[in-house]
Amino acid sequence: MSEGLFKVKVKRRAVRTLERLPKDYRLRVLEVLDKLRTNPLPFRDYDIKKLKGFEDTFRICLGDIR
Repeated sequence: MSEGLFKVKVKRRAVRTLERLPKDYRLRVLEVLDKLRTNPLPFRDYDIKKLKGFEDTFRICLGDIR
């Protein structure tokens, strides 16, 4: 793996949900997932908040989806 790249894991349930999204949303989500490989917390680019009760777990909002 190249230096500076992180591994992004996507659960099977999320993949199924992603497949059912309209194409424009799906492309936006894939763009964010790709960006997370180089910058795991791109706060300046997206609406990201830490989830309460979880350690090192965040959510990202993209329009009507998160």
